[in-house]
Amino acid sequence: ALVERLKAENCDVTRLKCPPFGADDVAETIQRARALDAEWVVVDGYGFDANYQRALRDGGVRVLWIDDYGHGAPYCADLILNQNLDADPASYQDRSDDSRLLIGSTYAMLRREFTAWRGWRREFPERPRRWLIALGGSDPNNITARILEAIRQLGQREPERFDRRDQRRDEPRIQVIVGGANPHRQYLEKICEFLGPAIHLVHDVSDMPDRMAWADQAITAAGSICWELAFMGLPSLLVPIADNQNPLAQALVHRGFGVTIPPNQINRAEVETQLISWRETPRTSLEQMARTGQTLVDGFGAERVVATMKGRRSIHLRDAQAEDGRLLFDWANDPDVRAMAFHPKPIAWDEHRQWFAKRLTDATCHIFVAMDDQGIPVGQTRFEAEGDGSAVIGVSVAPEARGQGLGARLLRQSLARIRCQCNITRIDAYIKLENAPSVRAFEKAGFARMGETRQEGYPCHHYTYHFLKETPSNHAHP
Repeated sequence: ALVERLKAENCDVTRLKCPPFGADDVAETIQRARALDAEWVVVDGYGFDANYQRALRDGGVRVLWIDDYGHGAPYCADLILNQNLDADPASYQDRSDDSRLLIGSTYAMLRREFTAWRGWRREFPERPRRWLIALGGSDPNNITARILEAIRQLGQREPERFDRRDQRRDEPRIQVIVGGANPHRQYLEKICEFLGPAIHLVHDVSDMPDRMAWADQAITAAGSICWELAFMGLPSLLVPIADNQNPLAQALVHRGFGVTIPPNQINRAEVETQLISWRETPRTSLEQMARTGQTLVDGFGAERVVATMKGRRSIHLRDAQAEDGRLLFDWANDPDVRAMAFHPKPIAWDEHRQWFAKRLTDATCHIFVAMDDQGIPVGQTRFEAEGDGSAVIGVSVAPEARGQGLGARLLRQSLARIRCQCNITRIDAYIKLENAPSVRAFEKAGFARMGETRQEGYPCHHYTYHFLKETPSNHAHP
């Protein structure tokens, strides 16, 4: 199933002839990389050690080392990636001076099909109606069966909740996703058939975003699927099915995304108790979990990793803080910024200080600061809500960061962020006619030119961005 997935992404697959992880593996990998003129070798697996990465670098290739818990020291890879929420830089102190860290869910790498869902906003019903069950690609201990057994018990007591289809949509209430490597598929199919039309089992799906959009809540393993669930804003009951999943589950719960079952209590009775509690989660709590998840994972992680591999600056957003006042003041008074502003006179510090303090507490104003992968602020965006479902955007890039193509990336990330946080359907931008760099950035970010108008007496371009009102595929799967 994994090979077929890779081929579907237009990847060539070569099976090495030697056993994995050893010296022969390294030699054959280097030989293959040279034959392909590959710039990078990406290594992901617990069986690889420090000797492996050093041999690769000695062989003349650059190495991206994907690491979950600091198992590869001493490190010498060019890039070390740990996309986990609980990633600790202290785990990687034993590394070469030229090894760079990419740490945290900012770098969570999602599959390509999730790209179209950036900025999608989830709407919850008054009470959850639909559940998604996904216990990983293989689920060797068949935790899925325990979940289904708990559902069967609940269905016997409350048939109106679990044994019928959703009457309003005539569709199942529960989808069970079985991975391509799951050895229990036939057994699970029989269980679902026995449980009736309320449950629908699907195998090795390629449209996971649609199915996550369909559901109101998830019951899932605490593995890499968590990043997809967080990105889709789907609150989750996390089930650690392996020892190394428990820290991730605890970190997500600590941040406010979902709840978890202790790994030593995954039995039918405990699962049943948790399911009863989980389905009664208030709507307001689910909405907060969704916002939290989409803040943790914005869907740009893979782009950030690739940008770093290509030697470009990667950026991520954070909310503006009180201590950003002086920084934004300096940016606002930059001569190039003032020249393109509709109020071109320099801004006094006291005026800015009072204005910024009010904006930080104004619910209609949202200011984001862009940070690069070295923790250096490189730009900002500001959204002013208009009250009719629209907002006006302002953007600036730090003087020392201009000319690097950051403008369009800053805009795309800001659009996704504001849509997840606010019920806004349209963004308007007004750009002076002579501001060609801003025009290019807004057009590259997907804004549509609406024509020319005037702001504060100055002729300007009017650009607009409309958010999707439906799912990107215009449907959600039953």
